[in-house]
Order: sequence, then C-alpha cells, then structure tokens
Amino acid sequence: MIEEDIKKDIKSFFSKPDHWVYRYGNPTPMCNPNSPYHRKQIEVLFEDKYFHWLRTGWLMN
Repeated sequence: MIEEDIKKDIKSFFSKPDHWVYRYGNPTPMCNPNSPYHRKQIEVLFEDKYFHWLRTGWLMN
C-alpha cells in the first residue's frame, strides 16, 4: 500500500541520518534526525515526492 510506504519514508527521516532528504538540495550539518521540525517544513521537504498526499492533508493528519 503506497500510503504505508510514504509513512515509513517520513518516519525514517527522523531516525536515519543518511535519509535521502538530508542530501536534497544544499544539505546543512544542522539538519539531522534530532533537529526540531515544524509540520510545514516536513511538507516542503517531501512535497516533490509526495505532493498529492501532502496537499490533501491525508498524510500529515
């Protein structure tokens, strides 16, 4: 199920320092699994890959 795969990917963002998001764009050493994130920041990081699920609000609720 694609929804479960997406949830796993987003959860792994918080536990894996080598997650693909940390290599996206211009990574910063201050961006890691222990950094605080606002919901909107998470949406921006994942919107290119999961636009539909983030925009409908399904995934972040």
